[in-house]
Amino acid sequence: MSHPPPQPGPPAYPPPPPSGGGTLGDLGLVPRPDVPPKVTRLVQALWAAGAAGLFYTLSCLLAVVAVPWYLRGGGLVASAVFSLLLSAAVIGTAIPLFKGGFARMGLPDRRLVVFIVLGVAGLATVTTALLTSGPAWFVLLALLGLLLEAAAIGFALYGLFQPEVVFWLNAQPGAPAPAPPHQAPPGGYHTGPPPQPGQQHPGAAAPEPELPPQWQDPHSPYGPGEPPARP
Repeated sequence: MSHPPPQPGPPAYPPPPPSGGGTLGDLGLVPRPDVPPKVTRLVQALWAAGAAGLFYTLSCLLAVVAVPWYLRGGGLVASAVFSLLLSAAVIGTAIPLFKGGFARMGLPDRRLVVFIVLGVAGLATVTTALLTSGPAWFVLLALLGLLLEAAAIGFALYGLFQPEVVFWLNAQPGAPAPAPPHQAPPGGYHTGPPPQPGQQHPGAAAPEPELPPQWQDPHSPYGPGEPPARP
């Protein structure tokens, strides 16, 4: 009795990879399953601080355009440029912190660069907020951006001290260890085949020639070790 040939089933496809959020997940803007939530919130706080600094920069530029007579001394332009640089620095620390760039630098503390950047940005934010002056609408926008930036910086500093964040940063692979210095093998280097019995090893001192038997006899009339006198 013959059986019908088995019908081919549907092709088997590999399971889809776990969703990591795409580009936003790679930048730390959305949660990822392989990243602790506190690390994601820390990176989001860094992005928020940079965005608030950009908001203050735009407010300064808007004031320069709307109130050109307030441009005397270039204070707003200098403040806008400095805020733009600080925002770029804060955002520039968020990406390598999330992707393990500081771990490969061999730093004693992988949070060191972030501490320095956030410290400078926080000091500049507080100083700028105390010295801000101008039209009421500009002061309102500037203080709003500065307060948001200060809050984001404070939250980021708080997140850097969380044990979960510290453990995750220390668990990232660091810089490769330097290669150990080259050492000679235990038996030394062999430049050639081992010497055969009765053969002198290259580089060894030549053996002293053996004296004739009559010279080795202490009772010899010539004395031990003395050759006979020439006639």
